[in-house]
Amino acid sequence: MIRNGIKPNNSIFNTCINACSIDGHWKEAMAKFDEMSTYGLTPDLITFNSLMFALNNGDQQEQIPLLLETMTIKHGITPNTITFNIIINGCLKRAQWSEIDRYFDQMLQQQVRPDLSILNAYITSCTMQAKSSQLYELFVVSRDGDMFQKIDKYHFHSAISYFVESGETDRALHLFSLLERKSGKPPGIIVLSSIMRHLCSIDEHDKALEMFYSQLERGVDPDVMSFNIAISACRHLVTQSAGLTGHKLFQSMQTEYQLIPDEVTYNALIHVLEEDEMHEEAMKVLRHATSLVANSPQVDESLFPTQTASLKLMKGDQVGFIDLHDSNASVARTLLRCVIQDIRSMNEKTLLKTPPSLTIITGQGHHSESSAILPQEIRNLFTKELRIPISEVSNNPGRFIVNVIDIRIH
Repeated sequence: MIRNGIKPNNSIFNTCINACSIDGHWKEAMAKFDEMSTYGLTPDLITFNSLMFALNNGDQQEQIPLLLETMTIKHGITPNTITFNIIINGCLKRAQWSEIDRYFDQMLQQQVRPDLSILNAYITSCTMQAKSSQLYELFVVSRDGDMFQKIDKYHFHSAISYFVESGETDRALHLFSLLERKSGKPPGIIVLSSIMRHLCSIDEHDKALEMFYSQLERGVDPDVMSFNIAISACRHLVTQSAGLTGHKLFQSMQTEYQLIPDEVTYNALIHVLEEDEMHEEAMKVLRHATSLVANSPQVDESLFPTQTASLKLMKGDQVGFIDLHDSNASVARTLLRCVIQDIRSMNEKTLLKTPPSLTIITGQGHHSESSAILPQEIRNLFTKELRIPISEVSNNPGRFIVNVIDIRIH
């Protein structure tokens, strides 16, 4: 082209520099940039953006500050969103968190509006550096400005999740309400469940339930996990019946929302009912869960390990032990109440087919965190609450024996 007497222009040089930048050929890109002056050409914004891209792809980030200075001071060109997008995402790729902060601040000072990609990088930088105040200000300080309009629900979700995980409940709740006002609709069940779970972990169970009910009224679509959290939270209610509230939630998830309870649901509800001394209801729920396993080929027995492993006696099998290793105390007590109820209701003919004694296996409290109190809890059920004598197994504190005849007469 040059040999034919055709003088190159900015567009041609920009195309060449951009081609070099795509493959990371930063030296060739810089050479073309230097060559422009020999033709009396002045680089423009596209030229510098292409050079930034070339330096990033060529791992030459240390040259970017000087190039940025040349761009702004020598040539008087103001960087735009694309410029900062290239620079900041290059820093993100290399986990240069402090550099992201610096360029983000510079961008705002020059009144350049960030795009979604830049906001993602900045939020990531804040979370990686645990700069919670800085992250919080991004949402709160900018809520009346143009940048707030750029922040989408995914940015909110990331920030809320960060505040939940770092235990900053008030900030998480504030952003939750901001998101709801910004979008005009419920933020969604995933972020709601995350906040509810955290509230429960800091003993704010009433607040978790209040949030759940409030979001249901606003039209959020709940899932099984959110109902499981809500039912578990009922255990700690003091102003109303925990058992009745939990049972209403259990019915609501099925009738109003057509959700199918899972193992966690049943265990949570049994726990609530047992602790609220609604023993009959707890037994009904456990029997219902067991009947699902027994009668439906579509239900995986592994979903209800405690029930299927321990209720063989209730189904008429001649098994002389009940293994409660994987159970929590509430479910184990309910299970044994079912067994005791069935033994007491047996006729003589059925009783003859039943083992004369049952070996109850609780473990020694080391099997899992939930079973630490299990051995004593189960012994207390027999000896203190039901007044049924037990016999310890010598050299094995993880087991004890109960005679069926003692269950019948006590």
